This record gives sequence, C-alpha cells and structure tokens, in this order.
Amino acid sequence: MDVSARPGEPRTGTEQLLGTLSEVLLGGDPDVVVVGEELAPAAFDELVGLARQERVTGVLAASVREGLLVVSDEQFEAVALAHRGAMAVALVLERLLVESSRTLSANGVDHLVLKGPALAHLAYPDPGMRDYGDVDLLVAADLMPLAVRVLLASGAHRPLAELAPGWDRSFAKSVTLVGASGYELDVHRTIAPGVFGLRVEPAILFTRTQTFTVGDVRLRALAPEGQLLQACMHAAAGNRRVWLSSVCDIVLLSRSGQVDRRRFHDLVQHWGVAAVVERAVAIVEDRLGGADVSDLLDGLIVSAVDRRRLGRYGHGFSGPARTGFGALPLRRWPSYGRALFWPSGANLDDRGMSRVQHVRRLGRHLR
Repeated sequence: MDVSARPGEPRTGTEQLLGTLSEVLLGGDPDVVVVGEELAPAAFDELVGLARQERVTGVLAASVREGLLVVSDEQFEAVALAHRGAMAVALVLERLLVESSRTLSANGVDHLVLKGPALAHLAYPDPGMRDYGDVDLLVAADLMPLAVRVLLASGAHRPLAELAPGWDRSFAKSVTLVGASGYELDVHRTIAPGVFGLRVEPAILFTRTQTFTVGDVRLRALAPEGQLLQACMHAAAGNRRVWLSSVCDIVLLSRSGQVDRRRFHDLVQHWGVAAVVERAVAIVEDRLGGADVSDLLDGLIVSAVDRRRLGRYGHGFSGPARTGFGALPLRRWPSYGRALFWPSGANLDDRGMSRVQHVRRLGRHLR
C-alpha cells in the first residue's frame, strides 16, 4: 500500500482513520470516541500495519488507552505488540545517541539532538508516543570532518564516501553513518538539503537550546521554535516520504504554547524559507484534515521563485542539489558545480556507478 501521498492526492480510508485518531489525540479532547465499535479483523490489521509504516504506533497505543478507538482483547494485544517493537528500536537508538554524544563531547564537538529522540522527550506528553528510526545530530560546519572522523573511529561506518573533498564541511545537508547496531546516525551540517538548507545559519540555532536527559547523559536540543522550523523543513523539503509522525510533530509543536512565534517568523523570513512553511501547512491540512496550523503563515511573504525551487524537491539527491546555486554567491558556484558534475571516484564506487552513468543521469535530471 502506498502511503506517501503528497498534498492533493487521495488518501485511503485507513489513512484517514489514523489521521483522525492522531488529530483528536493531539488536540487534547479525550472525550471523543473516533470508532465506537471494533473494526473488522482485516481493517484493523491494515490500521496497525499502517501505524508501523508511518511511525505512529505510540499514537495508536495512546488512542486505545484513551478510549478513542474501541478494540477487542486480541486487538489490544496486537497494538501492544506493535508498540513494544517500536519502543525496542527506540531503546537501541537511545543507546546509540548516548554513545555518540559521549564520543563527540570527549573530542570537543558541540552538538544538538534533532528530530525523534529530542521531540519524544521534549514535545510529547510521554516519550513512548513518538516512534523514530534513526538518530540525527547537528554539528557546526567546521567541525563536520572531526565529528565524522571520531564517530568512525568509535565503530560506525560510512556507506557513501564524501561527494567531493570539502563537500561535507561546505555544502552537505548531512553525512549518514551506520552504527554497530545497524541503525543510521545522521551527522547534520544544516537542517535541509538544497537552497533552503544552504540559506540556514546553523550557528544561530546553537544560541537558543533546551536540554533533556537520557540515562545519566544530559543532551541539548533545538529550542521549540527551532524544532518547529526543522519539522517543517523535514516534512516539506526532505528527500524521503513524509511520515505521519513528522506531520504530528508540526501540529504538536504549533499547539504547545512553547514556541516563540515572533522568533519563529523572524527565522523564517531571515532565511527565506516561507515557501517551505507554506508547503508544510498544506501537508498538515492534507494528512490531518481537522488540524489547522495556517497561523504559522501569518505575516510571511512567500516567493514565487522559491515555490518553483521547492517543486524540484522530492526527486532524490539531484532535485534539491540543483537548487543550491540559488543560495550561494557566484564565487562558490565552481566548487559546488564541480562536486555535482564530477564526484569523487570513491563516491561513484559506493554508488555502483561509472562516471559516464553519472553524467547521463545528471543530464536526464537537468532536462
């Protein structure tokens, strides 16, 4: 079943049900019963399967616990099993997070926790409500090489070599590593690919943070307005499909009362990412029809050019990468373009691609 619908595409009844459960639960109205009788076995199995795919087993479990969804004893056990599986993954990832944070700190690499683990502990009423599948850390651009080097030395491996010398420090959104557990650890230089990520000044995100604790390790995360902006970026300008969990993040943060709206809008306008917020609002409306976060757009001016640039996203690496020229001064175009057109041999080898194949593929994207 394809659950990667973009705004305007039709959704299945199961998607609508899961979206309604999420919306009512995040809206904080425990007196509403979304489904007042047990679902048929086939429909229920589809719902649980979709919750796993969309990384919202925690939301589904909370919906059952709050009485939003009436289930049989057998169905209750099925939800509990799905949620236990997701939380088992979360525990492995928290260990990876703690170990990676200790390694970076021991080597003088300041860092912030992004996305799932930070949101689970800081934005959700219970950390068990937020499923996630990897660990994301933000580090300063000039510390990217050191961060990658010490994490590799600690046992992680890098599936894909650097695109070109200096790319990680200057242009990359992130570097994907894989820990000994087999799960991804993404070391971010910025919070989005392409033109919008290159416009962001990550150093500003380090000036206002919040903390949470996992085990005996104190970790830093983005401030609430930074988390909201990152959530919008992830949903609207990411290269992967939009998980329902990411949509829930936007709704929960926007309703939390913790976001400094003036600061949020200042960041959006300063970095010229209003088009990203506009699309994020549309995605929320499409996936959670009852959730209105349109106030995030109040006072924002959206550029038609940026709308067109954002339209190139969603096509793997090449789509957003081509837009990057729009955020760079002319003096940096040669090094950026050279990396895109003439990547390192090691990078091509890791992708199983010859240079001729790369050039032909890039040509197809350009056309």
